[in-house]
Amino acid sequence: MKGVLMEIFGIDLIALALKILLSGVDLLLTAIIPSIVVIVLAFLGLKVRDSIQKQLGWKWVSSTLVATSAVSWCVFLAAYFFPLITAMQEQGLGLLPSYLAPSAGAIAASFAYGLFKVTLTAIVTSVILLPLEFIGSYIYSEVSKKLGKKSSGFLKLAVSAYLTTLIGLAAMLFIVPQVATGLLYMLYFGFPM
Repeated sequence: MKGVLMEIFGIDLIALALKILLSGVDLLLTAIIPSIVVIVLAFLGLKVRDSIQKQLGWKWVSSTLVATSAVSWCVFLAAYFFPLITAMQEQGLGLLPSYLAPSAGAIAASFAYGLFKVTLTAIVTSVILLPLEFIGSYIYSEVSKKLGKKSSGFLKLAVSAYLTTLIGLAAMLFIVPQVATGLLYMLYFGFPM
């Protein structure tokens, strides 16, 4: 059978199985670093969602969507304005002539446009992340059942965040690989003026 498959497809099944196994292990290891970021963001998002639910009495979906939008807005705000802030440090090298310097109105319009792009990107991101948050909530409830009441809430959150990050990475790699680059393009280059 192996010789027939090698003649037909030109592949070695052992080498293929080894590549699949090593790719799976690589995916498991790759999810560790992003899951640390997800744990921190999920912890912040849970605090924001809990305060929204207490103050406004919203349901899980609406409070989660608003909390995710708020947390992703802060992340995208830092990501969008970080290059501008670091570039401003180099402006002290020399003064621009007055005819080359941008006016205060142009700077304010550019800032407002940046805030608009950050807000729109955060809203789109929160809609994209909502199905993963449903999955993460289910995983958290299952992990809570398995680990019991003795284990800490942080351990449950960490395990749930890792498994959800693993699912999200697999979906991003194999189903919709354009999501990350599309969001970055939307944040930095999208919406021409």
